[in-house]
Amino acid sequence: LVCFDREFAATQGWPVQGIDILLMTLVVLVTVIGLQSVGLLLIVALLIIPAASARFWTERLNVMTVLAGAIGGLSGYFGAITSSLIPRMPAGAIIVLVAGALFIFSFLFAPRRGVLAGGWRMLSLRIQVAIDHLLRELYEALEREGEVNEKAVPVLNLRSYRQWSIPFRVLIKSLLQIRRILLVSPDSKTLSLTPNGIVKATQLIRNHRLWEQYLLTYGRVASSHVDYSADLVEHILSGEVVCELEAALKAKGRLPAGSSTPLSSVHPIEVEGAR
Repeated sequence: LVCFDREFAATQGWPVQGIDILLMTLVVLVTVIGLQSVGLLLIVALLIIPAASARFWTERLNVMTVLAGAIGGLSGYFGAITSSLIPRMPAGAIIVLVAGALFIFSFLFAPRRGVLAGGWRMLSLRIQVAIDHLLRELYEALEREGEVNEKAVPVLNLRSYRQWSIPFRVLIKSLLQIRRILLVSPDSKTLSLTPNGIVKATQLIRNHRLWEQYLLTYGRVASSHVDYSADLVEHILSGEVVCELEAALKAKGRLPAGSSTPLSSVHPIEVEGAR
Protein backbone atom coordinates (compact mmCIF):
# COMPACT_ATOMS: atom_id res chain seq x y z
CA LEU A 1 0.00 0.00 0.00
CA VAL A 2 2.81 2.41 0.84
CA CYS A 3 4.60 1.58 -2.42
CA PHE A 4 1.57 2.14 -4.64
CA ASP A 5 -0.44 4.88 -2.92
CA ARG A 6 1.28 6.70 -0.07
CA GLU A 7 -1.53 9.24 0.34
CA PHE A 8 -4.19 6.58 0.73
CA ALA A 9 -2.00 4.68 3.19
CA ALA A 10 -1.61 7.85 5.24
CA THR A 11 -5.38 8.41 5.31
CA GLN A 12 -5.81 4.83 6.58
CA GLY A 13 -3.54 5.63 9.53
CA TRP A 14 -0.45 3.67 8.47
CA PRO A 15 2.96 5.06 9.55
CA VAL A 16 4.09 5.74 5.98
CA GLN A 17 7.50 7.15 6.82
CA GLY A 18 8.40 4.30 9.15
CA ILE A 19 7.24 1.63 6.68
CA ASP A 20 9.17 3.32 3.89
CA ILE A 21 12.37 3.32 5.95
CA LEU A 22 11.81 -0.32 6.97
CA LEU A 23 11.31 -1.44 3.36
CA MET A 24 14.37 0.44 2.17
CA THR A 25 16.44 -1.08 4.98
CA LEU A 26 15.31 -4.59 4.04
CA VAL A 27 16.13 -3.99 0.37
CA VAL A 28 19.60 -2.75 1.30
CA LEU A 29 20.22 -5.74 3.58
CA VAL A 30 19.11 -8.24 0.92
CA THR A 31 21.24 -6.50 -1.67
CA VAL A 32 24.36 -6.45 0.49
CA ILE A 33 23.97 -10.08 1.55
CA GLY A 34 22.99 -11.24 -1.97
CA LEU A 35 25.99 -9.59 -3.60
CA GLN A 36 28.19 -12.37 -2.28
CA SER A 37 25.87 -15.03 -3.72
CA VAL A 38 24.67 -13.82 -7.09
CA GLY A 39 26.45 -10.56 -7.83
CA LEU A 40 25.37 -6.97 -8.43
CA LEU A 41 23.20 -7.49 -11.51
CA LEU A 42 21.48 -10.76 -10.59
CA ILE A 43 20.47 -9.51 -7.14
CA VAL A 44 17.76 -7.48 -8.88
CA ALA A 45 16.26 -10.70 -10.25
CA LEU A 46 16.49 -12.33 -6.84
CA LEU A 47 14.59 -9.41 -5.32
CA ILE A 48 11.78 -9.54 -7.89
CA ILE A 49 11.30 -13.15 -9.01
CA PRO A 50 10.34 -14.80 -5.67
CA ALA A 51 7.69 -12.18 -4.91
CA ALA A 52 6.33 -12.31 -8.48
CA SER A 53 6.18 -16.11 -8.29
CA ALA A 54 4.39 -16.09 -4.95
CA ARG A 55 1.78 -13.65 -6.26
CA PHE A 56 0.38 -16.33 -8.58
CA TRP A 57 -0.54 -18.58 -5.65
CA THR A 58 -2.39 -16.32 -3.24
CA GLU A 59 -4.37 -13.12 -2.76
CA ARG A 60 -3.18 -12.57 0.83
CA LEU A 61 -0.11 -10.49 1.64
CA ASN A 62 1.00 -12.50 4.67
CA VAL A 63 0.82 -15.79 2.72
CA MET A 64 2.61 -14.20 -0.23
CA THR A 65 5.40 -12.98 2.05
CA VAL A 66 6.00 -16.48 3.41
CA LEU A 67 5.81 -18.05 -0.07
CA ALA A 68 8.22 -15.48 -1.51
CA GLY A 69 10.72 -16.22 1.24
CA ALA A 70 10.32 -19.97 0.67
CA ILE A 71 10.80 -19.62 -3.09
CA GLY A 72 13.86 -17.45 -2.59
CA GLY A 73 15.32 -19.91 -0.09
CA LEU A 74 14.66 -22.91 -2.35
CA SER A 75 16.21 -21.08 -5.28
CA GLY A 76 19.38 -20.40 -3.29
CA TYR A 77 19.54 -23.94 -1.88
CA PHE A 78 19.03 -25.87 -5.11
CA GLY A 79 21.05 -23.36 -7.13
CA ALA A 80 24.04 -23.73 -4.81
CA ILE A 81 23.78 -27.54 -4.83
CA THR A 82 23.53 -27.64 -8.63
CA SER A 83 26.49 -25.30 -8.96
CA SER A 84 28.60 -27.51 -6.67
CA LEU A 85 27.74 -30.63 -8.64
CA ILE A 86 28.38 -29.20 -12.11
CA PRO A 87 31.93 -27.98 -12.78
CA ARG A 88 32.49 -24.38 -13.83
CA MET A 89 28.84 -23.32 -13.28
CA PRO A 90 28.63 -20.03 -11.33
CA ALA A 91 26.38 -20.25 -8.30
CA GLY A 92 24.76 -16.84 -8.86
CA ALA A 93 23.55 -17.62 -12.35
CA ILE A 94 22.25 -21.06 -11.37
CA ILE A 95 20.35 -19.63 -8.38
CA VAL A 96 18.60 -17.10 -10.60
CA LEU A 97 17.86 -19.79 -13.20
CA VAL A 98 16.24 -21.96 -10.52
CA ALA A 99 14.20 -18.98 -9.38
CA GLY A 100 13.20 -18.39 -13.00
CA ALA A 101 12.12 -22.02 -13.35
CA LEU A 102 9.94 -21.69 -10.23
CA PHE A 103 8.46 -18.52 -11.69
CA ILE A 104 7.59 -20.27 -14.97
CA PHE A 105 6.02 -23.16 -13.03
CA SER A 106 3.91 -20.71 -11.00
CA PHE A 107 3.02 -18.75 -14.13
CA LEU A 108 1.70 -21.87 -15.84
CA PHE A 109 0.25 -24.05 -13.09
CA ALA A 110 -0.99 -21.80 -10.27
CA PRO A 111 -4.60 -22.92 -9.61
CA ARG A 112 -6.28 -19.49 -9.78
CA ARG A 113 -3.94 -17.06 -11.52
CA GLY A 114 -1.92 -19.43 -13.71
CA VAL A 115 -2.13 -19.41 -17.49
CA LEU A 116 -3.54 -22.93 -17.75
CA ALA A 117 -6.20 -22.30 -15.10
CA GLY A 118 -7.16 -19.03 -16.78
CA GLY A 119 -7.32 -20.73 -20.17
CA TRP A 120 -9.55 -23.48 -18.77
CA ARG A 121 -11.90 -20.91 -17.24
CA MET A 122 -12.11 -19.02 -20.53
CA LEU A 123 -12.83 -22.22 -22.45
CA SER A 124 -15.50 -23.28 -19.94
CA LEU A 125 -17.10 -19.86 -20.15
CA ARG A 126 -17.06 -19.91 -23.95
CA ILE A 127 -18.72 -23.35 -23.96
CA GLN A 128 -21.40 -22.26 -21.50
CA VAL A 129 -22.10 -19.05 -23.43
CA ALA A 130 -22.45 -21.09 -26.63
CA ILE A 131 -24.82 -23.54 -24.93
CA ASP A 132 -26.97 -20.70 -23.61
CA HIS A 133 -27.09 -19.02 -27.02
CA LEU A 134 -28.08 -22.25 -28.75
CA LEU A 135 -30.86 -23.03 -26.28
CA ARG A 136 -32.21 -19.49 -26.50
CA GLU A 137 -32.19 -19.56 -30.30
CA LEU A 138 -33.97 -22.91 -30.36
CA TYR A 139 -36.60 -21.61 -27.96
CA GLU A 140 -37.14 -18.41 -29.93
CA ALA A 141 -37.37 -20.34 -33.22
CA LEU A 142 -40.09 -22.55 -31.72
CA GLU A 143 -41.77 -19.51 -30.17
CA ARG A 144 -42.04 -17.86 -33.58
CA GLU A 145 -43.93 -20.91 -34.81
CA GLY A 146 -46.50 -20.45 -32.06
CA GLU A 147 -45.67 -23.22 -29.57
CA VAL A 148 -42.58 -24.37 -27.70
CA ASN A 149 -42.41 -28.16 -27.93
CA GLU A 150 -40.12 -30.95 -29.08
CA LYS A 151 -40.49 -30.01 -32.75
CA ALA A 152 -37.28 -30.11 -34.79
CA VAL A 153 -35.71 -26.81 -35.87
CA PRO A 154 -33.59 -26.59 -39.06
CA VAL A 155 -29.96 -25.78 -38.36
CA LEU A 156 -30.12 -23.09 -41.08
CA ASN A 157 -32.41 -21.08 -38.79
CA LEU A 158 -29.82 -20.95 -36.01
CA ARG A 159 -27.35 -18.15 -36.68
CA SER A 160 -24.90 -18.85 -33.84
CA TYR A 161 -24.77 -22.56 -34.59
CA ARG A 162 -23.94 -21.98 -38.26
CA GLN A 163 -21.03 -19.70 -37.31
CA TRP A 164 -19.28 -22.29 -35.12
CA SER A 165 -16.53 -24.55 -36.40
CA ILE A 166 -17.43 -28.21 -36.91
CA PRO A 167 -15.36 -29.47 -33.91
CA PHE A 168 -17.04 -26.89 -31.67
CA ARG A 169 -20.49 -27.95 -32.92
CA VAL A 170 -19.68 -31.58 -32.12
CA LEU A 171 -18.49 -30.62 -28.62
CA ILE A 172 -21.61 -28.55 -27.83
CA LYS A 173 -23.98 -31.21 -29.21
CA SER A 174 -22.21 -33.94 -27.23
CA LEU A 175 -22.42 -31.98 -23.99
CA LEU A 176 -26.11 -31.21 -24.49
CA GLN A 177 -26.91 -34.81 -25.41
CA ILE A 178 -25.08 -36.05 -22.31
CA ARG A 179 -27.22 -33.69 -20.24
CA ARG A 180 -30.34 -34.93 -22.08
CA ILE A 181 -31.18 -31.45 -23.28
CA LEU A 182 -30.83 -31.76 -27.07
CA LEU A 183 -31.94 -34.19 -29.77
CA VAL A 184 -30.02 -34.24 -33.04
CA SER A 185 -31.34 -35.68 -36.28
CA PRO A 186 -29.27 -38.48 -37.90
CA ASP A 187 -28.17 -36.12 -40.67
CA SER A 188 -27.50 -33.29 -38.17
CA LYS A 189 -29.72 -30.95 -40.21
CA THR A 190 -32.25 -30.37 -37.45
CA LEU A 191 -32.11 -29.93 -33.68
CA SER A 192 -34.85 -30.24 -31.10
CA LEU A 193 -35.22 -29.77 -27.37
CA THR A 194 -36.04 -32.56 -24.94
CA PRO A 195 -38.56 -31.83 -22.16
CA ASN A 196 -35.62 -31.16 -19.87
CA GLY A 197 -34.16 -28.85 -22.52
CA ILE A 198 -37.40 -26.92 -22.79
CA VAL A 199 -37.31 -26.27 -19.05
CA LYS A 200 -33.70 -25.10 -19.24
CA ALA A 201 -34.31 -22.92 -22.30
CA THR A 202 -37.41 -21.39 -20.71
CA GLN A 203 -35.39 -20.39 -17.66
CA LEU A 204 -32.65 -18.86 -19.82
CA ILE A 205 -35.16 -16.89 -21.89
CA ARG A 206 -36.92 -15.68 -18.75
CA ASN A 207 -33.69 -14.46 -17.16
CA HIS A 208 -32.52 -12.84 -20.37
CA ARG A 209 -35.77 -10.96 -20.89
CA LEU A 210 -35.99 -9.92 -17.25
CA TRP A 211 -32.50 -8.45 -17.56
CA GLU A 212 -33.51 -6.63 -20.76
CA GLN A 213 -36.62 -5.28 -19.07
CA TYR A 214 -34.59 -4.15 -16.07
CA LEU A 215 -32.21 -2.19 -18.30
CA LEU A 216 -35.13 -0.62 -20.17
CA THR A 217 -37.08 0.22 -17.01
CA TYR A 218 -34.35 1.28 -14.58
CA GLY A 219 -31.17 1.67 -16.60
CA ARG A 220 -32.66 3.96 -19.27
CA VAL A 221 -30.75 1.92 -21.84
CA ALA A 222 -31.81 2.15 -25.49
CA SER A 223 -33.66 -0.90 -26.74
CA SER A 224 -30.93 -1.53 -29.30
CA HIS A 225 -28.34 -2.00 -26.52
CA VAL A 226 -30.13 -4.34 -24.12
CA ASP A 227 -29.55 -7.65 -25.85
CA TYR A 228 -27.09 -8.89 -23.27
CA SER A 229 -26.48 -12.45 -22.23
CA ALA A 230 -28.66 -14.09 -19.58
CA ASP A 231 -27.37 -13.24 -16.12
CA LEU A 232 -27.98 -14.18 -12.51
CA VAL A 233 -30.99 -11.90 -12.42
CA GLU A 234 -32.48 -13.21 -9.22
CA HIS A 235 -29.20 -12.68 -7.38
CA ILE A 236 -29.22 -8.94 -8.05
CA LEU A 237 -32.90 -8.05 -8.28
CA SER A 238 -35.30 -8.01 -5.34
CA GLY A 239 -38.47 -10.11 -5.41
CA GLU A 240 -40.66 -7.05 -5.86
CA VAL A 241 -38.65 -5.87 -8.86
CA VAL A 242 -38.69 -9.36 -10.41
CA CYS A 243 -42.49 -9.52 -10.15
CA GLU A 244 -42.83 -6.01 -11.57
CA LEU A 245 -40.62 -6.90 -14.53
CA GLU A 246 -42.48 -10.15 -15.10
CA ALA A 247 -45.75 -8.23 -15.16
CA ALA A 248 -44.29 -5.86 -17.76
CA LEU A 249 -43.11 -8.81 -19.88
CA LYS A 250 -46.48 -10.52 -19.55
CA ALA A 251 -48.27 -7.37 -20.69
CA LYS A 252 -46.09 -7.37 -23.80
CA GLY A 253 -46.68 -11.09 -24.38
CA ARG A 254 -42.95 -11.86 -24.05
CA LEU A 255 -42.95 -13.88 -20.82
CA PRO A 256 -42.25 -17.58 -21.54
CA ALA A 257 -45.24 -19.74 -20.69
CA GLY A 258 -45.00 -21.40 -17.29
CA SER A 259 -41.97 -19.39 -16.17
CA SER A 260 -43.62 -16.78 -13.94
CA THR A 261 -42.28 -16.71 -10.40
CA PRO A 262 -44.70 -15.71 -7.62
CA LEU A 263 -43.34 -13.21 -5.12
CA SER A 264 -43.53 -15.73 -2.30
CA SER A 265 -41.22 -18.13 -4.12
CA VAL A 266 -38.61 -15.70 -5.41
CA HIS A 267 -35.18 -16.80 -4.28
CA PRO A 268 -31.66 -16.91 -5.69
CA ILE A 269 -31.16 -19.70 -8.17
CA GLU A 270 -28.06 -21.20 -9.63
CA VAL A 271 -27.65 -20.54 -13.31
CA GLU A 272 -24.66 -22.16 -14.98
CA GLY A 273 -22.22 -20.00 -16.84
CA ALA A 274 -23.14 -16.56 -15.47
CA ARG A 275 -21.63 -13.96 -17.75
